[in-house]
Amino acid sequence: HGACAALEATTRHSARCREALARSDALAALFRLTRTCNRSAPHVALLTLVLKTVAHVAGGSPILARRVASTEPAVAVLLDLVQVFRDKPEPFALAANLLKTLATADDEVRRSCATPEATKRLASVAALLRLRKCPAQLEVLKAFRAELATTTGKGY
Repeated sequence: HGACAALEATTRHSARCREALARSDALAALFRLTRTCNRSAPHVALLTLVLKTVAHVAGGSPILARRVASTEPAVAVLLDLVQVFRDKPEPFALAANLLKTLATADDEVRRSCATPEATKRLASVAALLRLRKCPAQLEVLKAFRAELATTTGKGY
């Protein structure tokens, strides 16, 4: 947890750290780490730090966003996180907003998020959010889906 907190702080404040992280294998390791997180409070806290770190890198520039986007398995992991953590506002918003950032920067991410399978998953999450009355998460998801619709030309 301490190492992830340090990474989050350094990527928040240092462009050089964001660039170094994007050039390394650390992004792939961070995405692999998210796959080991469960829904317990300590894991959600760790996941939140990891997502903030990756968001800092992706938000650094369009080039860095494309590097994050090209990291295997970024898109699959983020789609999974949106689905699994739909009732946890912070990790949900971080994952959805990160998908939005990556989709804005990278055509392949847009295509991946617009596949029938991804579209079905996002629609299912939206339906559950409406059913469970989670307006904050629903707004984040709507914004992502609206961005996706404008960049792919498909309405959702």
